[in-house]
Amino acid sequence: MERFLSKIKKVNETALACLVILIGMLVVSIFYKPEDAKSIKEEPQIEPKIESSSNTPKSYGCNIMTIDINGGITTVAEEYSDISADGVVDLLKDTDDNDNMKGVLIRIDSPGGTPVGSQIVMDAIKRMQKPAVALIREYGTSGAYLVASAADTIIASPMSDVGSIGVTLSYLENAEENEKNGLKFVELSAGRFKDAGNPDKKLTKEERALFQRDLNILYQQFIELISENRNIPIEKVRKLADGSSLLGVLAIKEGLIDQLGDQETAREWFAKQLDEDIDEIVFCDPVKTPQNGE
Repeated sequence: MERFLSKIKKVNETALACLVILIGMLVVSIFYKPEDAKSIKEEPQIEPKIESSSNTPKSYGCNIMTIDINGGITTVAEEYSDISADGVVDLLKDTDDNDNMKGVLIRIDSPGGTPVGSQIVMDAIKRMQKPAVALIREYGTSGAYLVASAADTIIASPMSDVGSIGVTLSYLENAEENEKNGLKFVELSAGRFKDAGNPDKKLTKEERALFQRDLNILYQQFIELISENRNIPIEKVRKLADGSSLLGVLAIKEGLIDQLGDQETAREWFAKQLDEDIDEIVFCDPVKTPQNGE
């Protein structure tokens, strides 16, 4: 499922000690390439409810809700650049419930997210009763591409970074560094794999096989969801699912997106879909999705 996921990084050395007991809760992430995160803009936060936002039709006379997904998609946003999946779901539901809204434009600048967080948003888009357009700008890869795949149509720039279907799990191992510093690891646990992945000890072959088993399952699910959402034969998706991304100009040839263009292309799509004059399609000011746990 590479509309499933990307690269977990970050293991803060101070937090690592806590993992001894909680290691069974290791989070697999569908993140992307770490360097991509540098381009994520840190945006000010806006309340997730449309009715409490300044972006209401009464204020702006708009009829297409615009939701920005900028950053990593997670169930609980822990970093400033993380996006709360539940916050996005609330925005989508509010759009469906708002009689003044005729559709939603989801603008994506995201390298991916966790498998669960990405699927929560994907499912919410699929439940929408109103038309949804995913507009991939700089990049919509891994879990973010999974989200985009649920929209009625996907638009991207010829130079957008698209796809990266695959799953990754990583962490920093401190065992050798601890040994150099004269630190001795003391293990106390019940359950053969309870401390699997503890960064203060070396990963065993059995533990590696355990994690690889789960990654393979997630990978297969990712492929199946992309095949279903995009109506692409599963074997074709499997060939594309090598973890690499494609520029928009290549992605359209593989069926990963529907059109090359920008927000005006989305306006034209809504006008045709809703059978309205293009001047009657008015995008609301973008609503920033909740970040940093808000």
